[in-house]
Amino acid sequence: MLQPADLIMSRSFPSPIASEISALRQQALQHLTATDVPHLTAEPPAELLYQTMLALQQQELHRAQKQIKALQQAAAHTTAAADPTADKFHRLFEYSSDAVFLLVDNHFVDCNAALLALVGETDKQQLLGRHVAEFAPQKQPDGHSSRERADDYCRLAAAQGRYRYEWLGQRSTGEEFWGEILLTPVQMDTHTLLHAVWRDITPLKMAEQRRRESEEDKQRALDAAGVGTVMYTLGSKEVVLDERARTLLGLPPGSGPLPHTEVVRQVHPEDLDQAGEVLTKSQQTSQSVVLEFRVMCADNAVRYVRFRGEIEKREGQPDRLLGVMRDISAHRQAQQELSYKNRLLEHIVHDMPVVLTKLDHTGVFLELIGLGLRPLGIQDNELQGASIFDGFPDEAEHMRRLLAGHSISTISHVVWEGKEVYYQNFGYFDKAKQEAVIFSLDITESEQRKKKLHAEKAFSKQVIDHSLDCLVSLDLNLCVTAWNQNAVQYTSVPEEQALGRSFFEVLPHLLETPEIRNVLEQVLKGKPITLFNHTLRLRPGSYDIYYVPLKNTDRSEVTGILITIRDITERNRMLADAVQLQRQHQQTIVRAVFAAQEAERKRIAEALHNGVGQLLYVTKLNLENGGPCPPDPAVLQVLNEAIQATRNVSHQLTPGILEDFGLEVALQELVKHIPQSKLKVYLHLTGLDQPRPLLLELSVYRIVQELLSNAIKHANAHQVHIQVEHEDDQIVLSVQDDGQGMPESPLVVSDPGMGIISIRNRAELLGGRFSLDSHPDRGTTVRVALPIPAKSE
Repeated sequence: MLQPADLIMSRSFPSPIASEISALRQQALQHLTATDVPHLTAEPPAELLYQTMLALQQQELHRAQKQIKALQQAAAHTTAAADPTADKFHRLFEYSSDAVFLLVDNHFVDCNAALLALVGETDKQQLLGRHVAEFAPQKQPDGHSSRERADDYCRLAAAQGRYRYEWLGQRSTGEEFWGEILLTPVQMDTHTLLHAVWRDITPLKMAEQRRRESEEDKQRALDAAGVGTVMYTLGSKEVVLDERARTLLGLPPGSGPLPHTEVVRQVHPEDLDQAGEVLTKSQQTSQSVVLEFRVMCADNAVRYVRFRGEIEKREGQPDRLLGVMRDISAHRQAQQELSYKNRLLEHIVHDMPVVLTKLDHTGVFLELIGLGLRPLGIQDNELQGASIFDGFPDEAEHMRRLLAGHSISTISHVVWEGKEVYYQNFGYFDKAKQEAVIFSLDITESEQRKKKLHAEKAFSKQVIDHSLDCLVSLDLNLCVTAWNQNAVQYTSVPEEQALGRSFFEVLPHLLETPEIRNVLEQVLKGKPITLFNHTLRLRPGSYDIYYVPLKNTDRSEVTGILITIRDITERNRMLADAVQLQRQHQQTIVRAVFAAQEAERKRIAEALHNGVGQLLYVTKLNLENGGPCPPDPAVLQVLNEAIQATRNVSHQLTPGILEDFGLEVALQELVKHIPQSKLKVYLHLTGLDQPRPLLLELSVYRIVQELLSNAIKHANAHQVHIQVEHEDDQIVLSVQDDGQGMPESPLVVSDPGMGIISIRNRAELLGGRFSLDSHPDRGTTVRVALPIPAKSE
């Protein structure tokens, strides 16, 4: 159908069509002028002009149809006798399986039976004279009007000589179908005729649509899975990547092929060799390519990518690699996190006192491992395959609850072959695996401390009840929480009347003083206060009063006050009489004992030096000057060593350097005589430049000397640390070696010499303190603290 004339002339058409439309317009104008249309202006309305042009066109179309029909009939009669093949061409037109028709200005002027069947008509007359767009939806799939599209295709066919296009048709029943139309212009005497072939391609279109939808579904699935596609042509070494694959490799968007070098640049350098080996092997064996590699991102981050592909062959030779890749960074991180957690669990199980237990649904051990088994003497999986009900019957009730699907949190006391351990257990039942998992922590030490604490509490209660001191405890509000029998005796206030009441209410006439309140306030702030030789209003004598802040377990907060009142009247009297006598007696004994020891040592040293030493020296002189033959050097060497050994022993017995130069120099010289190849000695001296009694310095020297000897002879030590420090009123020494340690009862020895027992006795006689810390294979540490006597002593 033609558009209004003003619109028609404004469009750009091929010159033949434009000239025909121009001529048709002129005919319409002439027709309107000849019919003397009322009120006709110089330029008639476009709608009137258009209707007139359409009517003239229809008239021309009917004349053309009549002319073609007449020509066909004449040709049929004329050529039937002259040329039998003409009838065959006519039959091909009429009975062709393809829908064939003729158009003039896109209107049907003739068609065969196949076209009628295609569009759903039964009579050719129902078709002739109608526009081809009448057998199509109002609009084509591209959104354009079907009539406009049909006219455009008609003009293109006239301009190009032929034109093929796809067309969405519509049968008379309303059913839509896809067709392919080939238009071929045929020039008649006065008109251009279009010969058209219309083929139904609906099955092809549907197949194509299904294929396209399948490809789209696949692409959506790949996109949803985060998968990118890769095609690598081995010959040209070009790579075609989809958008997802480009994103995974950190490449810019695009669709064209890339040289493989540009793709390789994105792969982590450490993964290139492995990737090359896998690809080469795949080409040789035609196996699938499975590869995981890292991609360097622009921000220097690392992305993990997994590629899987197949080699496609052509003529028996590898041609292309087709595959997919996806980002496995999250999976890899999850694997690394899981690996870390597994390693952490292994460290916990093997390096901490815990036990990991797995049981099947019947209670049989699937796994039993952990360092926490060692106190029981059980090795990892030693009980695998055994029943927990047989091995640990005391846990039967808890295990039944656990195997029934309940979680448990219990403390168990396990006894195994005479060994006992306490465990804190946490367990749950995994329904998916049908197994129970128990995590047990060795809390033996904690439980033992609890028992000890309970025993201490019971003991404390007994001590409070039977103490000779007056004991009173107060809470933060200064209310009485404990009041023993001596408190009753001292105050004449019964315990039941004191408990729970304010301390000041119990004894108002004695305690309502600013001094007592100030003391209690200081104690509540954490400061212990002791009042020595104090007097009480109700009782004669002297008393020490101790105000001690009570604190919680971590000693961070004060929870109350403990008041201890001790009668020291008799003690003071006796102490005054005994202290001086005891001190004098002790010092006399110590001096006598040590003086005797040192005298004996000095006598032995002089005997060695003046006796054995001189004899060895004379023997050496006689050998050197005794005859014409020189003495054997080996003999002289032995004599020299014997002389030196005698001198060393004599020096050790009587350290004259101690009297001459003091303790600091004496200890330094003592260490110098220790062969470094046998024992490395580290000496740390502090404050030894101060004066001290010779007897005290000699005792320190002897103790250090003996401990060094023990380290060399018995401990098989490699290193010894000696620390001697002069403090305000005492001298403290510590000797620590890394030797083999001592047995559980190191003080039970048969050596009557200067051994551990002698060191301890010497320290006690001097009023000092002695401590020994030794374990087999972990060395020994001896600490001694000796008081420094006052100058008057």
